[in-house]
Amino acid sequence: MPNVIPAVVELPEAAACVLAAAGRLAELTGAARINGLAIRLPPIETVIRTEDILCKATEIRIRAEEQQRADTLKSIFDAWAVTLQPRAVATSWSDMEGRADLVVGEWGGGPISSC
Repeated sequence: MPNVIPAVVELPEAAACVLAAAGRLAELTGAARINGLAIRLPPIETVIRTEDILCKATEIRIRAEEQQRADTLKSIFDAWAVTLQPRAVATSWSDMEGRADLVVGEWGGGPISSC
């Protein structure tokens, strides 16, 4: 995806800084699009497999908490994206559930490789 800046946001308290950095990078590179992404942690990933089980009530609670966090991040992203309109940088938002390493690799268009 040439001319696209990916912005993975995780914590609501850090989202504004991540998005500001993405906006500045787009400015410096002439990127035409910034794609925001929130990754919701699957409930099963919160369980220590040797010590705990995942009951339905816990799964429902974790999904609700993760959705609330993703919704908060989306609100922050939407408020930030409005500030980019005069600069003609397009934005898009994705909200996915999964392990971060797998989701970012898939969302970013390919496997993550080390340098």
